[in-house]
Amino acid sequence: MYTQTDFNISHSFKVSKKNEAMRLGFEWNASNLLNQHAVLSYYPNPLGLGTQWLSFSDSSDLGTDVKKFLTGYDVAAEATAAGGLVTNSRYGLPFLRQNARTMRLGIRFTF
Repeated sequence: MYTQTDFNISHSFKVSKKNEAMRLGFEWNASNLLNQHAVLSYYPNPLGLGTQWLSFSDSSDLGTDVKKFLTGYDVAAEATAAGGLVTNSRYGLPFLRQNARTMRLGIRFTF
């Protein structure tokens, strides 16, 4: 589940009694305050480096086995049958996570 807690606090006060438009302000902003590390994406490529497509057997006049496209297929079995294709050990592992906690301090002078 993806959750993120952000926090922002700011305060400004008058600097001069003669000119009320002059103000000094301070701000603190924190994104992902609780420093959560939710997984956003998993590694999608089941094959090793260099190859992203599996070739299908030629069992129709179109040059590909259309039935496999419509009914699904076992990626690992096709990679083994094709011979020489190395499966990717990172397949299914998380590779993109939520950003870590960031904090910003700000000082503002308005006149």
